[in-house]
Amino acid sequence: MRKILVVSANRAESGLLAPILYELKKRHDVKAEFCDLILDEPPNKHSIKHIIFRLQLFLSAFNPQIILIPTDRWEMVYVAAYTFHLGYVNCHFHAGDAGSGITDEMNRYAISFLSHILLCNSEESRGNLLKIGFEPERIFVV
Repeated sequence: MRKILVVSANRAESGLLAPILYELKKRHDVKAEFCDLILDEPPNKHSIKHIIFRLQLFLSAFNPQIILIPTDRWEMVYVAAYTFHLGYVNCHFHAGDAGSGITDEMNRYAISFLSHILLCNSEESRGNLLKIGFEPERIFVV
């Protein structure tokens, strides 16, 4: 059975990920868990150590094979880097999207570069990844 950890550090992401988690939990060949990294205080750029600490707790307890990492938030860049260097298979959800902000773009591409599986929500997003050299066999439009 494949174990997938679905990670979130933002309430908006939680809503985006709920249908994915629901579908994963219906499968008999997958065990999926939701990793909520939202802290009691509002997240800020000084709470990286708390995010990684909470992530470590989920990784230890669940021991997943795949980490599903959403979107383009700064917290997810740290999640992607940390899990990549620990040898987990990272799956980036909303890879290749074109956003309105430079920071979001950089975050999104950093997560993609640290991921093994890239899930795009459109052919345009897939094309964005292909233009910068991602291997087509790693990219899936879902």
